[in-house]
Amino acid sequence: MQFGQTLDWMRADLSRCLHTADVTADERETIAHLWEETQSLAKTGRYALVVLDELSLAIQFGLISAASALDFLTTRPSQVDVILTGPDMPETLLAIADQVTEFRRHLLP
Repeated sequence: MQFGQTLDWMRADLSRCLHTADVTADERETIAHLWEETQSLAKTGRYALVVLDELSLAIQFGLISAASALDFLTTRPSQVDVILTGPDMPETLLAIADQVTEFRRHLLP
């Protein structure tokens, strides 16, 4: 989906949101295809910023390997900034980050 002239939004063609690692083979294939497409487009240098929303959940659910994400981050064009989101990001990804922002819920007494 394209928003305006400079914002493209890519999402897996799934009929539901994933909340657990319980996914079908078709869903795994769809996510694998999206991951390959995302990496390919980001490496063209067309985008200055890529946001991989909830990447840590995809890693935790075994849909994308941390090694694959690390490889992508270390081989992307240098002008492409990447933002990763999600809880419990793997330490291997945090270790190479230029900046880490922690977002947490603060419950009032």
